[in-house]
Amino acid sequence: MCSPALRPSQKGQRRSLGAANAVTLARANLPALASGPWTGLAALAADLLDGQLARRADEVTVFGSYADTLADAAFWTWFAARHEPSRVLRTAAFAAWTAPVAAATALSVTRGRMTGILRHELLRPAAPLEVLLLARACARHATHKKLAFCTPPDTSPRRLGRRRLLRH
Repeated sequence: MCSPALRPSQKGQRRSLGAANAVTLARANLPALASGPWTGLAALAADLLDGQLARRADEVTVFGSYADTLADAAFWTWFAARHEPSRVLRTAAFAAWTAPVAAATALSVTRGRMTGILRHELLRPAAPLEVLLLARACARHATHKKLAFCTPPDTSPRRLGRRRLLRH
């Protein structure tokens, strides 16, 4: 039994968040959970998963649509700022994800009601940019790991002497 205020008042309203929306919100919080370059891969997988879950369960919601766009904006702007050395790509990432959110917010405030986010028209450049940022981060990570693995340790007498002094 629940309070009348918490009961659905219209047909089709839900009492729970739903699996797809939970995955979306988890994706938005990935920066707080982890910070490695693999988080971009996790975000792409979660983005695909939440869409699949929502469509398969026929649970596509207005909240989910907004949350998906906001999760992308939150995650990918953070990812670009944290992992992308190119100022041009960081700026492009910021514009690609925050411009649609800002436009929808401005329209909603102006009209006095929530308006849909223009996903198809405004977010098309964002999807390839996600892949580009992720590929660049993974390439940098792989190159760094490869270089660290292939570089022989410093065995000069001076370096060995310092290590011996530090042990004692």
